[in-house]
Amino acid sequence: MASNVNANVSTSMYCLACGATHPAQATHCFACGEPLTNAPGGTGLATNPLTGLLLPDVIMQQRYRILEVVSTDEVSTVYKAQDTQFGKRVVALKEISQNNPDAQELIEASRREMLTLASLIHPHLPRIYDYFVEDQCWYFVMDFLEGETLEAYLRKRKNRPLAVEEVLDSGIQLATVLDYLHLHQSPLGFQDLKMSSIWRTPDGKLYLLDTGAVPPVASMPQPQSKSVYSLGRILRQLQAGKMSLLSRLHGALPKLRCPHHSPNAAASRHAQSLPLKRLIQQMIHKDERKRPFSLGMVRQELQQQELRLLAAQQTPTLSPKQRRFSRRTVLKMGGLAGLAAATGTLAWLAESVILGIPHPSYSPNLGGTICTYNAGSGVLGVAWSPDGMRLAMGNWKGQVQAWDANTGLHIITFQAPHLQQRVEDVIWLPDGNAIAAGGDDSIVWIWNAATGQLQRTYQGHADWVITLACSPDGKYIASGSYDTTVQVWEVTTGHQVVIYRGHHRLGKF
Repeated sequence: MASNVNANVSTSMYCLACGATHPAQATHCFACGEPLTNAPGGTGLATNPLTGLLLPDVIMQQRYRILEVVSTDEVSTVYKAQDTQFGKRVVALKEISQNNPDAQELIEASRREMLTLASLIHPHLPRIYDYFVEDQCWYFVMDFLEGETLEAYLRKRKNRPLAVEEVLDSGIQLATVLDYLHLHQSPLGFQDLKMSSIWRTPDGKLYLLDTGAVPPVASMPQPQSKSVYSLGRILRQLQAGKMSLLSRLHGALPKLRCPHHSPNAAASRHAQSLPLKRLIQQMIHKDERKRPFSLGMVRQELQQQELRLLAAQQTPTLSPKQRRFSRRTVLKMGGLAGLAAATGTLAWLAESVILGIPHPSYSPNLGGTICTYNAGSGVLGVAWSPDGMRLAMGNWKGQVQAWDANTGLHIITFQAPHLQQRVEDVIWLPDGNAIAAGGDDSIVWIWNAATGQLQRTYQGHADWVITLACSPDGKYIASGSYDTTVQVWEVTTGHQVVIYRGHHRLGKF
């Protein structure tokens, strides 16, 4: 390393008093008159003659005082510096040398990366405030981040697995910034994420440091599947860690019962990590079509898992005596389940229990009939509107209708060409402005919930559409069909995103 760096030794000197640049043969600063020689009392050279690195207290551009060297590699060096003109704030000064003829491609790629990064603003990207060129070197003034790389953080922990909460939080941060880069069609090469290129501050905030090489010419936007895979590998390493041989042997041996060992706690931790493990397996699947389509989907799933984990941790653990339910309590729970099943809100009820959403107080009529809606034929699909004010139903006669949930009055019938056969499923989109239905016509229809205007149809299935689900952000619909496929497509365009194959029997999700 010393020989490589020494080849880049600067031939200039800097005045430590004011930062002015001078040729090597100069003896006094032209700006302030201070001596520039190595004589006793002089300010001396600006760089170490052995390494070529800037010396402490050198002032660059009459503003940035060098404090210490943070890191150095073949083409760049990062210094910790002080901005003497802006409250003496601490910054990072990244130097990219142009003096190494053997690394011109790396030098140019690094320069393009920094210039591209300067145009991006995100909480998980270091900000670039200024840049200048001096003595055939590029200098970029950036945020100085306390902490260490994610690789060093794990090494300090002896590569033990992180807690589920920390893995989820790390995944959400990284998925957010990667999604931002994709949405802005950034040319940064962030598809090969590495632990050494992720910086972790002491409070757990993550930053992307080396985002990769930028191509010299603009390229087409890249699919997100490679970034999803790259992030999945990082999360797998965070969750699994790197177990030593002794740890593996200890794990393989039979566990001895001891008074301090809690098998219930271990089982609970294992159960909490299962959803994350399944997601990671999907993200790193060899078949790109079976990975999550976008980083936005990954972020939303991680956020949902984080909410469920938080809710589970806040739910008190009941003793065996507390688990005994009275007959009245059992009847109340049965009434709630029956009402939920009758109105298609069983999933909502389960989520409400998990998240602690308050339920109506006990009523003598609970479990009885509250309201009857006459759909005119057998009903297979029913769904609440997100605000709880309306019910949508699909019947055997190919009719999709909306009703007032409080009064039982019919509001509107949704009509469409070729909607003639049985409707199997109906859903509301999350914003409550649209309704989707699918059935034996092998078509999915989307209507404006208020006007009944048909907005879009999806005709990608070869057989009955028997079940529908919408992504939490309302951008995608997954439709399951008797043709044994689940197809994910965009709500606004009808563009097919991915097809999941391999089912051999009917299912409901």
